[in-house]
Amino acid sequence: MQEHGVTVDQATLNRWVVKYSSQIAKEAKKKKGAGRHILAYG
Repeated sequence: MQEHGVTVDQATLNRWVVKYSSQIAKEAKKKKGAGRHILAYG
């Protein structure tokens, strides 16, 4: 974030991780599973 000129407190980043990490993991798992399906049957 600092590379883009944005100052963010460490506590803010920690809250963001707690709030969104499960959603990101679900989406990544969906995409990973779809890729395997395409490779296995494509």
